[in-house]
Amino acid sequence: MNPWGSVEWKGHWSDHSMDWNLVDSSERRKLGIEFSEDGEFWMSYKEWLANFTRVQICHLGPDSLTMEDSAKFSWKSWNATIEHSAWVRRVNAGGCRNYAS
Repeated sequence: MNPWGSVEWKGHWSDHSMDWNLVDSSERRKLGIEFSEDGEFWMSYKEWLANFTRVQICHLGPDSLTMEDSAKFSWKSWNATIEHSAWVRRVNAGGCRNYAS
């Protein structure tokens, strides 16, 4: 479940964007495109640059996937890098700054 599900990207390539009509349905299936409150969003690189200055991604890696998820994503390859560091309160820890509570 997406904790920010009530706030989603509304621009080009958002879940209900007409831009998706330009992509063949078979290609959307290959990409695994699903329009749901799953925390995943698509946007053009130009819009990404206009809306973000920094991105930090944290994922537990392929070992954290269930057997069902592993089978569903078996066609994807994984590259893992381990960063030995720590979350620091008010520096790099927490959720979206727009929803501090």
